[in-house]
Order: sequence, then C-alpha cells, then structure tokens
Amino acid sequence: MKNTLTRLYNLGQSKTAKNTYILFTGNVLDAFFGFLFIVLIVRNGLLSTSDFGIFSAIANFVIIVYSLLDIGIGGTLINFISFHHSQGDETTAHKYFQAGLFLRFGASLLISLAVMVFSWLIGPRLFLTGELQPVILAGLAILTLSLIDVFVYSFQAYQKFMLAALASLTFTTVRLFFLISFMTLGLTLSLTTAMAMVALAPLLGIVLSAYYFRSFFSLRLPDKHIIKSLLSFSGWMGVTRIFSSITGRLDVQQMLLLAGPTATGTYSVAARIATFYSIIIGSFTAVLAPKFAAGQPLSQLQPFVKKALLVISGLIAAMVLGIIIARPFIILLFGQRSSASILPFQALTVAFIPFVASTLATTIIIYNLKKPKVLGLLTVMQLACVFLGNLLFIPRFGSIGPAITLGITNLLVLIISSSYVLSKWR
Repeated sequence: MKNTLTRLYNLGQSKTAKNTYILFTGNVLDAFFGFLFIVLIVRNGLLSTSDFGIFSAIANFVIIVYSLLDIGIGGTLINFISFHHSQGDETTAHKYFQAGLFLRFGASLLISLAVMVFSWLIGPRLFLTGELQPVILAGLAILTLSLIDVFVYSFQAYQKFMLAALASLTFTTVRLFFLISFMTLGLTLSLTTAMAMVALAPLLGIVLSAYYFRSFFSLRLPDKHIIKSLLSFSGWMGVTRIFSSITGRLDVQQMLLLAGPTATGTYSVAARIATFYSIIIGSFTAVLAPKFAAGQPLSQLQPFVKKALLVISGLIAAMVLGIIIARPFIILLFGQRSSASILPFQALTVAFIPFVASTLATTIIIYNLKKPKVLGLLTVMQLACVFLGNLLFIPRFGSIGPAITLGITNLLVLIISSSYVLSKWR
C-alpha cells in the first residue's frame, strides 16, 4: 500500500501531471471568467432581456463559426510541429506554424469580411436586429478569436503549456476587465459595446503571442508541400471536430423535442456539471498529444503509456467518488429543487467512464499512428448512435435516456479504439 501511494505521489509530481494541472487550471479559470461576465450583465440589468437574447445568439454564432473554421488545423499543428521540434528540425517546425497561421488567417478573414459585407442581410434574418454594428463586430470577432486559437495550439505543440493557458485566458480576462470598467465608470452598455468587448478582447493575447513567435514570421508564402500535408492530415481532423461538436449538442435538442422542457431542464443541470469531465480530459489530452506526436514508436513510449494509464485510473476513481457524493454536492450547488438532477448526473458520470478510458487510445491513433481517418469514422459512428439511441431511450427513460445512449456509444468507441491500438502495438 505504501509503495502504491508513493508511486501515485511521484506521478502527481511528474512533468505530465504538472502540465495537466496548468492547462486544467487555465480552462477552469477561462470558464469561470466567462460565466462571471454573463452573470454581471444579467444580474445588473446591463442589457435588456431582448438585447441579451440577441447578444447571446450573436456570440453563439461567433463561437460556432470560428470553431468550424479550425477544420482540424489546430490538432494538425500539434502533430507536425511536435514531431519536427522533437527531432531538432526547427526550420520545418516553423514552416508548419507559418502554414497553419496562413490557412487559418486566410479562411477566417474571408468569412469575417463576408459577415461584415452582408451584415444588413444577416442581422434581420438570423438575429432579428436591424443594428449593423453588432453583426459587423461579430465578423471581426471571428477573425480575432481564430488567430488566438492558432497561437494557443502552437504553444501546446511546442509544449509551452503555461503560455498556452495564459494566451487562452487573455480573452475572458480582458473582456471581463472591459465590463467591470464600464460598470465602475457608470457607462451604458449596449449591444454594440458588448460585442465590441468580444471582438477586441483577444487582441492582447494576439499581440503578446505574435511577439513571442516574432522570429517565426516570414513574408514568403508557405511551401506547397507543407500546405498539402497540412490539409491532407487536417481533413479527417476537421471531420472529427465537426461531428464531435454536433454530437455534444444533440442531447439537449432531442430532450426538448422528445421529453419536453421540464425533463430538459432537469437533464441540463446534470449535463452542465458533467462538462467538468470534458475540461479535465481536454487538458490531459493536450499534454499527451505532443508527446505521442514526437515520432517515437509505441514500444519506446511504454513507460509514458503506463503513467498515462495510472492517471486515467485515478480519474475514473474520482468519478466513482463523484457518483457517491452526487446528492449532497448537487443540492449544495443548486438547492433542493435540483434533486431530480441527481440520478441523471450519476448516469452521465457512468457514461463518461468509458470516454475517459478511451482517451489514451484515441490520442495514440491520431498523433502516434497518424490515423485521423480512424477517429473521423468513429465520430461519424458516434453521431449516428447518439441520434438513434436518443430516439429510442429518451421516450422510455426520460432524463437518463441520453446518458444510456452516451454510455453505450462511449463503450463502443473504447472497444474499437483500444482494439485498433493493441493490434498495431503487437
């Protein structure tokens, strides 16, 4: 027992664990500052209910568009930059950084300009507003958020995890600073100024990140073969991201249509808490990816794989503890009225266990085996399973229906991805 505790303590002090702590802390702070921004607007009545609804719709539109514009480039940068950086080929690593920035900037600039030019059409049709300024600023926000996104992925690729966390945090921190300054000065917040905060907040992170990477920039266009290899790898990464995004948002929509608003509200509380698992795994995966992308065969990575498996085992143990303490924890956070959300949360936690367990296998498939197509096909399968499973289980089991579907789907992914990795290892 003492030896086990010693090993766990040493694992907790390892570089991988510390990097995970850094990214996890950054992600939690990011989410908290974003939540606080919304709370201050709503609680202080800084925007009318109507304007807040429009602002939320425009902000959601910005997030969806800039996320889709990634088309897998972020994960592709981690793959290629990490590999060439670990091999000491800094020139090629820099070329991939330049190519990724060029592609993401070009794509986001085109969409950004399109949103600005057609703001007169987009505003009334999509957001039910005749004001052009907020929609124009939404176009600018797509560009600025896309740029900071590239820098965050690039920091992760070079294993500069503290800088990655700080670059990501600048957006929510500066946006919150703008809002508090407005409140302190007694200025009136409008739909336009609220969107200006979203569009301008990433600029500090962009400037500081660009200064760090200043020696990487070149006025020459990226090499064609670099662009080709980036797009070739990012195609299936893009498929994975798009289908994963749809899958992650499908449960609430189907709950509303199949079970009604009351059951949806009960489930949404549980689902919001369960997103905590995604934050942890996202942070952990970001630390694993550069290591597996460095080009070493799996046989040489066996000690690292064992450490990763220990971490995953610890996370699963913590999830089991979460199931046990779910009742007092949820009631403490949301009050007695939320007691109906306890069972859905426990069910979702069970459903997320195979998802956590499959993290190592899916990361190896993408970054070590270089098979993003396999994961892309798995996400297509996930979407089909979630859609059909929810149609079957939500009418029968109500608010725990999506958890049953998610558990079965995640278990399938775990079995398929692990079997694939083991076959390649042998």
